[in-house]
Amino acid sequence: MQEAIDAHAIISVTDRNGTITEVNDNFCLVSGYRRDELVGENYRTLISADHPASFWENLIRKAANEETWKGQICNKDKSGNLYWVDTTIFPSRNKAGEVHEFVIVQSDITALKRNEIRLSRASETLEEMSQVARIGGWELDLPTQVLKWSAVTKEIHEVAQDYEPDLESAVDFYKEGASRDAIKAIVEMSITDGSRWDEELQLVTAKGREIWVRALGQAEMVERECVRLYGTFQDIDRQKRNQQELAEQNRFLKITKDRLVLAARAGGFGIWDWDFLNDRLEWDEQTLALYSVSAKEFQNNSNIWFDRMHPDDRDRWRAGVDAAFAGEKEFDSSFRVVWPDGSLHYIRVLALVERDAAYAPVRMIGTSWEVTEEVEKNEALVNLADRAQMASAAKSEFLANMSHEIRTPLNGVIGMTSLLLDSEPLTDEQLDYAKTASSCGESLLALVNDILDLSKVESGRLDLEAIDFDLNDMMDDFASVLSVPARQKGISFNCSISPDVPNHLHGDMGRLRQVLVNLAGNAIKFTHQGEVNVNSSLELASDSEVVIRFAIEDTGIGIAKEKQSFLFHKFTQADTSTTREFGGTGLGLAISKQLAELMGGEIGVESIRDEGSIFWFTVKMGRQDRAAIDESEVERVKNARVLLVVANDEERESLREQLEPWASSLKVVSDGSSALSQIYAAKVAGTCFDLVIVDMIMPGMDGHSVVKVIRENKKLASMRLMFLVPVGHKEEMQRDANLDVESCLIKPVRESDLFKGVAAALADRRPSSSLLKREAKARFSKRKGRILLVEDHAVNQMVTKEILKKIGLEADVAANGSEAVEAMQSQAYDLVLMDLQMPVMDGFEATRRIREDRVSATHQNVPIIAMTAKAQEKDKRQCFDVGMNDFISKPISLVKLVDLLDQWMPTEFGGDF
Repeated sequence: MQEAIDAHAIISVTDRNGTITEVNDNFCLVSGYRRDELVGENYRTLISADHPASFWENLIRKAANEETWKGQICNKDKSGNLYWVDTTIFPSRNKAGEVHEFVIVQSDITALKRNEIRLSRASETLEEMSQVARIGGWELDLPTQVLKWSAVTKEIHEVAQDYEPDLESAVDFYKEGASRDAIKAIVEMSITDGSRWDEELQLVTAKGREIWVRALGQAEMVERECVRLYGTFQDIDRQKRNQQELAEQNRFLKITKDRLVLAARAGGFGIWDWDFLNDRLEWDEQTLALYSVSAKEFQNNSNIWFDRMHPDDRDRWRAGVDAAFAGEKEFDSSFRVVWPDGSLHYIRVLALVERDAAYAPVRMIGTSWEVTEEVEKNEALVNLADRAQMASAAKSEFLANMSHEIRTPLNGVIGMTSLLLDSEPLTDEQLDYAKTASSCGESLLALVNDILDLSKVESGRLDLEAIDFDLNDMMDDFASVLSVPARQKGISFNCSISPDVPNHLHGDMGRLRQVLVNLAGNAIKFTHQGEVNVNSSLELASDSEVVIRFAIEDTGIGIAKEKQSFLFHKFTQADTSTTREFGGTGLGLAISKQLAELMGGEIGVESIRDEGSIFWFTVKMGRQDRAAIDESEVERVKNARVLLVVANDEERESLREQLEPWASSLKVVSDGSSALSQIYAAKVAGTCFDLVIVDMIMPGMDGHSVVKVIRENKKLASMRLMFLVPVGHKEEMQRDANLDVESCLIKPVRESDLFKGVAAALADRRPSSSLLKREAKARFSKRKGRILLVEDHAVNQMVTKEILKKIGLEADVAANGSEAVEAMQSQAYDLVLMDLQMPVMDGFEATRRIREDRVSATHQNVPIIAMTAKAQEKDKRQCFDVGMNDFISKPISLVKLVDLLDQWMPTEFGGDF
């Protein structure tokens, strides 16, 4: 017995501490150690790291309790290889009954364990493959009715992994109806005859989703009796739905193809196929008809295309085919086809190129249809567009000529009326008649300007200017003009600029002012009592641009809701009745809308009948590039002694905060009397103020009175004065022409503008104020230059001469360009006022002759100012092209004429006088 055990068992003995005391030959054989290498060593030498700590804790616990332990241990042989042994550990007692050693009996199960591991890994691999393929297994033991599902099967049914199915619940997962009925019949048949099944059925998962599965199964029969059913589930929902979608697409493609064939027949489309490799051309019946070719005549002859194609179009057709072959673009061409009867037909062809694996073209498939009617219509439209363009040009020319014809007598009416108003004496009745005539003339001129502006906008010929301008100055001028009619109606007119709106802008100031005048003028017109307020605010801002919103709010008659949408249409008014109270053409708002949009903005209105209106618009303007402040200006301001006189507490405090960092000495008072007291006290102390900043409007002694007292005191003659003027009160500055101030600032005042104004007022050379210009006659008192007036209209000659005479200048007159050239051949002139449209020789030709040295080298540089009733941009460009220096529109404005003369008349003359 012992020999049998030794022959087959692996035996070792250890003491209580695990030290090996004896091993048999089998132990040495399986471990690879000699007996002398093992005896005396601890058993831990053989232990591998394959077992967790809990394994050894359990073994040691049983040994300590003197219990027999059975299990499988993974050991490590001398070479480091692992081997598995089935192990039984017996505790051995001595004569005293104490455990003094352990007898360990083992058998080598390494091969069995490795097979087990391989099977486990194969099972895991199979399970992983099932997961990837979404294939699950199942098994039903018929005698016990026990149903087992694999993990993937449970995932497909969307149940938990601890779910235990039964036959009834498994069948209920199939969708009620065809799928459930089918599985019941299949299972019953398989149990009966052992048949297999492979079906695509629908399940309703535990989460309520309907999915398609492929169910495979078969029966295990023992003596013709079914004892087991088993099989697989595969999730094929995505494939099934793709198949259904593909089937639906195929059905749709078939329907589309059928429809395309019908559409081609109905629409006259021909379909063709050209096989390049075999040079085989196929045309359908419609294509044959398009080329007027019979089937017998065609007979797959690819040259038929060239035979029917117009000779002039063949090269273009070949170039299109070559480009399509090269892959540069799809073939899309139109060409002419000549039928046997000589008629000409236009054919449009679209085609795609089919290529082989090497990207070489192998065939072209396309469609053709006749476009003769469309080509003829397009040609007619082109001719119509040309005629429309000619008509538009004719209209523009007509409007320009009409403008000239209207402006010419208007110049006479307005000019002569202006002269009449300046003449004395006139009775009150005569004065009233003259004012009425002047007003009517100005209204007619405004109407002409509106019509011309509208025409230029519609034709895309209105060019916006882009100039630097001061928003405060522009708003001040605008407010000064509009405050007069507002004051005449007894309503309040106010303008304000939000402090965050930049003052130095770049854009079309004239068009911005035109929109403001249109909207504010309407507001005053339709307001009987209350007020009209013009406000500006910053809507958007960047480093280079700003969007400013202007709002004109009135307390006038308002506009009915249903009328508001028509306000900005041409020649449309809210009141169109024959008994309407307010006249007008309805062009002002339409032009304002066009101008606002041209300036990158928009326009709108909010109004309530009998309560008032708010017309608003936005414009996009550029910011000016502001130069750095001159250091000399900084020093000049820092060393100044300044007196600030402002009544309003909030304005006074704001200005104090701005001035304190600059001025070395700053005094602040709230009224005129206190200001004079401070001035006299400083004079006595020998510390006179360098600059006094006075608010124009104050209770008690206002700014005018303070300035007048200072200027009348010769001891204060060196004192510099600056006015603070509210927006819209420019005209009040002009009530006393003897007031002498260095500069004016428009409130509210920005810090940068305040610094610049103070620096300018303290400069050694006083700047001339725009609000205190000298009289025009004084301006030209020392300029006795010779002027040539070239004008064919007798009334305009008279008006212009009288205007020149009023400012102290005389002029010779030439009735046309030819007379002007003759006059300049015999006389030297210092400036020429040149009309453009004149008989015999117009102003353009006369200017060309003067500039081309046909008259005299002396006159090649003489300033020539164009005078014309044409106010379009192209006329201005034409003037400059022929060599004119500037441009003034008729009717001639005294202010504009004075500015032009001031600019172009030299202070020293070469004329003979």
